Amino acid sequence: AACDSSDVDLHLLRASAGAGWGSNDDCYWFNCNVAARRTLAWSGPGTADDPRLDLDDVTGHGPENVNIDRPSERSYRVGVHYYAADGAGPQAATLTLYCGSPEPVARLGPVVLRANGTSETNDFWIAADVLPDASPGGCTVRPIARGGQPWIVPYATARTSPGPAAP
Repeated sequence: AACDSSDVDLHLLRASAGAGWGSNDDCYWFNCNVAARRTLAWSGPGTADDPRLDLDDVTGHGPENVNIDRPSERSYRVGVHYYAADGAGPQAATLTLYCGSPEPVARLGPVVLRANGTSETNDFWIAADVLPDASPGGCTVRPIARGGQPWIVPYATARTSPGPAAP
């Protein structure tokens, strides 16, 4: 599809930390954007376990991606926020997750997200938990659903409730 002016944002939550979406436990455009020289320091010493948003696509259909060289948490949670429609309609979001390999571990979606007025009321998809494992670069991805459907809430709700209990 041709690009439009919508802004759909990728989020990576340090699920075991518990502070929630929109906090410094959540890597997203505001606080760990490489292009804006914003960084987060997570957990261990050094930067190998720190997340970085390498690309924040604000005018079109992505991709956006977050990288962690050496994960140190027991789990991470992935979310997608329809930040701004900017005249565009509903957007179909697809996640492709990689863990230390050029081959994807999981593909989720497409899931239709809607703008409902403001960034706080727009859809937020609480999509999956990523659990790093002992193999080099390995992980397990557990999609999150509610009643067999994608877990979608207004962003304001996601900020106060990060979804089901983290594994």
